[in-house]
Amino acid sequence: MSQNEPAFAELDAVAEHYAACSGQRRRQRVGAASVGWGLLGASQVAQQHTIPAIRTQPPALQADDQAGAWVAALFSHNERLAHRFADQNQIPTVCLNLSDLLARRDVQCVYVSSHPRHHHALVMAALTAGKHVLCEPPLALTVDEAHTLVQTAADRGLLLGVNFVARTTPALWMLRQLIRQDALGDVLGGLVSNVALLPPHRQTWRLLPGGGGVIYDRTLHSFDLLRFLFDGEVASVFGAAGLTVLGQSGAARVEEEVVGQAQLARHGCQILLHDAFFIAHRPARVELNGTHAGVTVEHWSGGERQATLALHRHERTTALAVPVIDPFWWAIHRFQRALAGDRLPATGEDSLPSLAAANALHKSIRTKVPVWLAAPV
Repeated sequence: MSQNEPAFAELDAVAEHYAACSGQRRRQRVGAASVGWGLLGASQVAQQHTIPAIRTQPPALQADDQAGAWVAALFSHNERLAHRFADQNQIPTVCLNLSDLLARRDVQCVYVSSHPRHHHALVMAALTAGKHVLCEPPLALTVDEAHTLVQTAADRGLLLGVNFVARTTPALWMLRQLIRQDALGDVLGGLVSNVALLPPHRQTWRLLPGGGGVIYDRTLHSFDLLRFLFDGEVASVFGAAGLTVLGQSGAARVEEEVVGQAQLARHGCQILLHDAFFIAHRPARVELNGTHAGVTVEHWSGGERQATLALHRHERTTALAVPVIDPFWWAIHRFQRALAGDRLPATGEDSLPSLAAANALHKSIRTKVPVWLAAPV
């Protein structure tokens, strides 16, 4: 990065910390200072991302000879799946009853990654049992249910985080800083594309009503990304459903593709949206156009590839160096720091406007008219 480009010293420090932790050759011993995590759901995202993120956290703050975090137990209704998952991931305890896991004193935090229709009940049970919660989006399927969870966590003095990992993706963190530093000038508009090919083993509940569909699985993240980047709300949404390729038509149909637009309340500009389950050959992409510069982020939505960031000025493109940090590792790290008083990347309350926007998009698709959430500033 040249001296004319903005510096990101805070992110570089996190990257150094991550490199040191991810390079650990063996796990540290679990002790009284180690934070115990319980997993609610034997999910692919837990296996591929969250379990490694927990196990590579830095040593405990109170005792540097002890692991900072460990996976203490797993809950799943499916006994066969639960035991296979636990064996594959070296999880010492399997609980087939939720109450058994929530009663464990060695579990201080729970990670919820079940079917979306179960999230409200699982999170409420965990909060009622006095556990801190990190939940994969959506927190619930309605804003009222999600608000009840937010209030319950506040009443009990517990952390309630929603794992919008775009907020802990380095390239997007850098983009947010560019916007804050006015590197783009006035933002005139842009595109958020969150497309991928849904592999066969994930074509289960995602293609069924009651929490499935691309809006809860992908567009919800796009709305939160806009709120994160611009520190503001979405004023209105308008959209249409696209093709049905993988699932059923008729009454059992869910949106596999949506094309729409979101108007930002404070900036007033329109951001185009395109999310789909069946597009294999294009990366998830963010494009923003400003009066001073444009910017492109590719590979921003999960996957194995590191997101890239490019700045466009006067027909010249500059690729910015993006530090290597696993977004899930950073999310768990910040959650554990929040146990000591730091702020979460995304709280339960942070998730409410994005959930409202997602449900408004459902309504817009059904009614074929824009739906307003907030008046432009």
